[in-house]
Formats: sequence, structure tokens, C-alpha cells
Amino acid sequence: MSTEQAAAMNWAGGKDDFRNSDIYVSLVKNVLIGTMGHKTERSDGRMILGIGSDLVDIRRIQKTIERFGERFLQRTFTGQECEAARQRTTEAAYYGFFAKRFAAKEAGAKALGTGIAKGLRFCDFEVISLQGGQPSLRMHGLALALLREKLPAGWREQIHLSLSDEWPLAQAYVICSAIPGEISAG
Repeated sequence: MSTEQAAAMNWAGGKDDFRNSDIYVSLVKNVLIGTMGHKTERSDGRMILGIGSDLVDIRRIQKTIERFGERFLQRTFTGQECEAARQRTTEAAYYGFFAKRFAAKEAGAKALGTGIAKGLRFCDFEVISLQGGQPSLRMHGLALALLREKLPAGWREQIHLSLSDEWPLAQAYVICSAIPGEISAG
């Protein structure tokens, strides 16, 4: 039995069938990766720092916007997000747009391990579109500071975001990871 297999077996409570154990463990290119919330380095030099997901009822976001209007929008979304929402041509697309972004902000906060609390604000998270239209989550202020605290020296952050909606639900999934390389000045 290899050292990696012994470590996996020990981590899985002595069971040799890892897939059926309480803790799912897999061996990928001789690097142990688990689902215990620990920082785990992959063979390609990436490290997952946090994972978050959130599910939002679009109708709830619609009612909140109708009740609180601009006050809610300004406290929750960035100017760029509000401008992009105004370009939606149907009411369903408009409210779905905001619901997905709300879910992304909640998922981002969960990926940091805090949730929206301890000084974090919704505007510390901004959903942006990369070239080609792929969504990503940009962090500002305290959110960015918390993410960078998790980075090992000589590493930089990378954030993956997946958005989905199917009336009446909107869902977001965020993975914050570290990759080798220094943080850029910008």
C-alpha cells in the first residue's frame, strides 16, 4: 500500500472503500484531495480556499425591489450591475438578473467562510462578465481583504462563478482558489 493510500485509508476511518466512507476521499495524481474544508493543493499547483453556493427565490427579490426600490438596489448592487440590469428587455429577465447576482454575493460570502456578516457588505461583491461573456465575481473592500488573508505567500486569487436560473429559482456557485503567482498591483 502506498503512503498516499495509507493516508487516505487513515483519513477515511480505516475503511479501504473510500467512496462508501463518511468522508469522500480521492487520490488524484498522488495528491490527496478531500472535502473537509481544508486547503488542499492539487497537482497543477492550484489550491481551493473556499466554496459557496446559494439558492434564491426570484419572487422574493422582485418583492424586495418593489417594496424598497432604489434604496435596496444601491445597498446591494454596484452601479455597473444596476446599469446592466436596466438593459434587460423583460420583467422576468430583469428580476432574474438581480436574483442571480444576489445569490452570487451570498455564495461568495460563504466561500470566504463568513456569510454576509462581520462588516461584509453586498457591494463588496460584484458580478462581472469576462471576455466571451463568462461571469466572474470581483471582490472589493473587506471581502477582498479576507480572501487575500487566505492566500499563501507568492500566490494570487482566482474566483470561479456559475450562475443558473429556472423560474422561480436562481442559483450561484462560487469557488475561490489560489494559484501560483504574485498579486498584481491593479
